[in-house]
Amino acid sequence: MTIEHPPAAVRHLPVLEITRGLACAIVVLFHCFNALYKAKGIDITGWPERLMYVAASTVDVFFVISGFIMVYVSHGDFGRPGATLNFAVRRGIRILPMYWLFTAGYALILLDRASERADPETLPLILSSFVFWPWWHPDGFPKVAPLLPQGWTLLFEVYFYFLFTLFIAWGSLRSITRWLPVVFGGVIAVAWLLPPGGPRAMLINPIVFDFWFGVVLCQVHLSGWRPSRGQRLVFVAIAIVGVIAFSPVAHYSVFRPLMWGIPAMLLLAATLDLSGGRSRLARGGVALGTMSYSLYLAHMLVVEPIAHSFRKGAYALPIPLLALTMFGLCLLGGALFYYAVERPVTRGLNRKWSEHKARRAAARPSTRPVAPV
Repeated sequence: MTIEHPPAAVRHLPVLEITRGLACAIVVLFHCFNALYKAKGIDITGWPERLMYVAASTVDVFFVISGFIMVYVSHGDFGRPGATLNFAVRRGIRILPMYWLFTAGYALILLDRASERADPETLPLILSSFVFWPWWHPDGFPKVAPLLPQGWTLLFEVYFYFLFTLFIAWGSLRSITRWLPVVFGGVIAVAWLLPPGGPRAMLINPIVFDFWFGVVLCQVHLSGWRPSRGQRLVFVAIAIVGVIAFSPVAHYSVFRPLMWGIPAMLLLAATLDLSGGRSRLARGGVALGTMSYSLYLAHMLVVEPIAHSFRKGAYALPIPLLALTMFGLCLLGGALFYYAVERPVTRGLNRKWSEHKARRAAARPSTRPVAPV
């Protein structure tokens, strides 16, 4: 299968941003409701419980989108000189500064609390969080997470980026489709031999196959295949029915990639070529996707204090109303942080990196033969 580099006019897929934004918003809303129910010690059962797990399945959508985007923006770079370093630096600029900033904030809070009582695990937890080392929380949820509880997904993202960087260096786009699942499977098999703890618990998790689904979908998309309207409807129906039917079993199942990952891939396949339109709603969806990383990192700074106060008896509001209020505050906080911090910092670092590459290219001696006079 020959894959052409798409023209610039079709490289931007607004539906990806809209889908990512909606997935992030659902995760945030899930955390709002979940934190309030936990604060009051209320067990969620029946359809509300199932809906909560459906919300949790949007993580699989995130991972499929991530696999798709990495191939979509990098498929022309495999084997090119300097492409491996460029990919690694660009991914680092995208992820690290904001993650480190929030981790530092959480670390200061944790150190302040630890000063009141000795906790030998405080410093190791902080250090492991900065380097994305999976920390084991035997009595917590999630059981493998950095200092930022929601940062557990970033552990898998960074793991996938590391492998993707190696495949770029390998020099073959086809190889990542063929060999990425083999690498995932091999790592899982070897990880079972590790002693119990964070690295083992993370590396045996099959959710990483969601990234591969995104990689495969992107290669199919780049080959020129597009689903018909009937196929789109079938894909959406399968995705919705599958996610609901397998909740909550899929959340803890080794078959989660099949139960939730494939529906996520089908949902993305059904919506990829939708233009999104020029309506305010569509533009809002794109804006939500653009700021989704800030929203994802920042929202627990809103959720946790309000849930703590709610546990102490503050806010005489019904849980649904308070959860929606929290959700609105999370959106506001995420937007403010994105426009005030993330966007200028990320753009500035990317500009510095581009200037550095340009200087290096200018300083490199030309290898073109000189034409005879």
